[in-house]
Amino acid sequence: MVVRWLQGQGWQLRKGRFSQASKRQENRGEITPTENEPTGKPVPLEQTPLREPLESPRHLVWLLLQEPSRLSKAEQEMLMFIRQEPAIEVAYLLAQQFVHLMREHRAEELDGWLSRCAGSHLPDLETFASGLQKEISAIRAAVLLPYSNGPTEGHINRLKLIKRTMYNRGSFDLLRRRVLYSESSSLPLHQSCG
Repeated sequence: MVVRWLQGQGWQLRKGRFSQASKRQENRGEITPTENEPTGKPVPLEQTPLREPLESPRHLVWLLLQEPSRLSKAEQEMLMFIRQEPAIEVAYLLAQQFVHLMREHRAEELDGWLSRCAGSHLPDLETFASGLQKEISAIRAAVLLPYSNGPTEGHINRLKLIKRTMYNRGSFDLLRRRVLYSESSSLPLHQSCG
């Protein structure tokens, strides 16, 4: 959705980044939330062009999910620029609500958020919401319970890294020794000597 809007505004993807097309960009407004609005609803300001080239689509989506206070000034300007599109603004507000819902473990607000997504008239968000609705019990458990499969994923990532460094040479026995050696070398000295 972000990419289609940017292309319609005259931006082209070149070498993984968006830059202005050959025609000069007309003045476009930036949007910033006012201080007295806790919801962060946009307020159009004086029209100014974006000075820096836009990042890749993946980075632009990353901007939509980040805490606004953690962004640099250039990233905040970029975010304000892409939030000018009403559909992207709706997607931004829903994404921020979902991030806060997950971080603050507010499972009671999940149904309301899913209904807002389904009624957003944005096909990508409607599909996302219907996919979450199919697994609603697992989503509730992920929000409510303190358990995580993060440690397991970390061990799998470490094992794959060791396998990649071997370039698929050697047997399972050699891989086993390397894994056990890497675990023992990460232990404190008094534990690895015993």
